Amino acid sequence: MFEPRLKHDTRKIIFIIFFIFYLIISGCGGNSGIINGGFYKNEQGDFLSSYYIYDFVSEEKISNHVLESFHVLGQFTINYYFSHNSNIPSNSIKHAKSIENAKSIIISHSYNIKYIGIKDRMANTSIIDCLANSDNEFCIGKLPIFSN
Repeated sequence: MFEPRLKHDTRKIIFIIFFIFYLIISGCGGNSGIINGGFYKNEQGDFLSSYYIYDFVSEEKISNHVLESFHVLGQFTINYYFSHNSNIPSNSIKHAKSIENAKSIIISHSYNIKYIGIKDRMANTSIIDCLANSDNEFCIGKLPIFSN
């Protein structure tokens, strides 16, 4: 008599655990589905960052993420968004010798880039969908220029 109740309670607990896991995975708020994959910041404050994104993340969510990304007028920010199963060399990016070196590290993995978000020195933003525009110069390896 005691054993069936234990099984019933166990099922409830398992259901609750799976439900919480589902809520976390399904993106219940914020920028869930967008995970920091490493960044580099040079002496002038220009910022290069990489993110993992899951397939359910919409282009609108990417656009909002770029708009909300840290940025100071006069500085350049670029966000690279990679497929969630990519291998981003986070440590190499963080310890790069220069912004050009960090960009080269990112571009060496350009085959996994899904989106690129750019904020120029005046905070104008642009989003490049590398899946839809695979021949875009930034998607295939051209390095955006950080100079003034």
